[in-house]
Amino acid sequence: MKVKRKTYQQHSQPNFSWLCAIVTKESSFGDKKGQIKMKIESYFAYEEIDNWIEQYENNNREIASVERIGHSNEGRAIKAVHVTNNSLPLYDKEIVLIIIGRHGDELGTRVIGPAVLEWLASKAAQETRDRQHIIVVPVANPDGCVHNIFGLPA
Repeated sequence: MKVKRKTYQQHSQPNFSWLCAIVTKESSFGDKKGQIKMKIESYFAYEEIDNWIEQYENNNREIASVERIGHSNEGRAIKAVHVTNNSLPLYDKEIVLIIIGRHGDELGTRVIGPAVLEWLASKAAQETRDRQHIIVVPVANPDGCVHNIFGLPA
């Protein structure tokens, strides 16, 4: 899968540019060459994240499911990704809610959501999946993400 990236031009907070995250390329890009550093100059567009979420669910059906929890003012779906060991009862588990992408112009969160979900699907997260039901909302403000603005579009 070829990934289109938008170029980061200027952010209102000068200390923002230090942020970078490690993202595995395995399920999200179909390449098993290891890890890449994704610097803030490169980030996912909303459409890429939305498509990636569906692909993540398809690749991880035994532990993940996607729920549409609402819609934005402009009609974009707000999705929650549930990750847990489904063979163990939910009533014994802690519930963890991770909400990402509340502010559309915070570009680093577009990298963190997929990175968190990739880790949750890894072998290293088995104990976490056994003990917890994790709900990740990768883009809580899809309109802000599309328009690259802090709040809601006018």
